[in-house]
Amino acid sequence: MKMRRYRESIKDLEYLTDNAKDCIPAWIFKARIWTKMGPTKLAVNAFTHVLKNCPNSWEGYFERGCLYATLHENLSAFEDFKAALRINPTHVESMWKHVNYFQEKELWEDSVQVLNEIIKLQPNNEEAYCRRGKAYSHLTNWELALEDMTHAIILNPMKPEYYLSRGAFLRERNPKWALEDLSTSLLINDGAENVLSFFLSSTSLHETTTV
Repeated sequence: MKMRRYRESIKDLEYLTDNAKDCIPAWIFKARIWTKMGPTKLAVNAFTHVLKNCPNSWEGYFERGCLYATLHENLSAFEDFKAALRINPTHVESMWKHVNYFQEKELWEDSVQVLNEIIKLQPNNEEAYCRRGKAYSHLTNWELALEDMTHAIILNPMKPEYYLSRGAFLRERNPKWALEDLSTSLLINDGAENVLSFFLSSTSLHETTTV
């Protein structure tokens, strides 16, 4: 039933865009319906038409970037997210897309710069502190990594992943504290996946302390 309504809407919108090619709202609605229906390329084409006529539409760049990402055209997606952020410098979702791209490429310093901006806008964003802490760990800046992960724990003390990450940072620097963090993560979540993470981490920690 839903797909039928989508097809009917597309038919009406096609009539509008065929007879009024500069009817931008119709192109936007058509792009968003194609996004839900597929194929994705038709949605990309519709957003491209929108952007030709409205080059300052950060929403258009962001939504087209998301479509490129689903097509695994990551560079095109990144360029669109960059354009969206250039037009709307406080759009946090575009910032997160930058963080994901930079960290996938292991561009840790670039990701830290973007995460700094996210934290300025959202000082209680626990995930931003966690991701920045992990980036600092890759840059071997253990003091800042530990500081950020501790801040993430303060903001959300019931998230076991944060204790696991901080425990990993502390493994060689403070084994006792690391073991406490690993144990805390298990107390919060004793699910199979977390138990396995605890086992692997604690085994490694044991080997470190017995060498």
